[in-house]
Amino acid sequence: MNGVAYSIAGLIIGYLIKYGLDKRQQFIAKNAEIKRIAYSELVVFILDTMSQDKIGKMSNKNMAVRLNSFYSKYILYASQEVVIAYADLMQYIYKNSTMDSVITTKLMTKVFKFMRKDIGLRNYMLGSDGELLLRAKFNDFDNLFEVKKDE
Repeated sequence: MNGVAYSIAGLIIGYLIKYGLDKRQQFIAKNAEIKRIAYSELVVFILDTMSQDKIGKMSNKNMAVRLNSFYSKYILYASQEVVIAYADLMQYIYKNSTMDSVITTKLMTKVFKFMRKDIGLRNYMLGSDGELLLRAKFNDFDNLFEVKKDE
């Protein structure tokens, strides 16, 4: 082969690599958009469920049904950490007829923490399980949770 053939081959290979990288970037951007929508829906549902007028009014069965609607959205897009944290939350709900608010909150905030990480946000200083994400929701948070803010 002469120099011209190498140049043409190099251009073709370069184009194919750039095309592949562009397609990969488009996929990542679309995946991130889908994650943000699904994650936002879950956060809104959980925060709405935690509102003062709804606490205790939703049975574990109803909660599990509502949370399972999220399952179909996250199973294809969420990171392994989100999948595992979400499964831990669901297993707790399935196995307990009454929920301990501290345990439930820690399991939920762990899901939130990993969702934040999955979409590129940092969790520095939000507690080991992200408990401080919900500090604004509880007027007695500091009495319920012992959280080190530098975790």
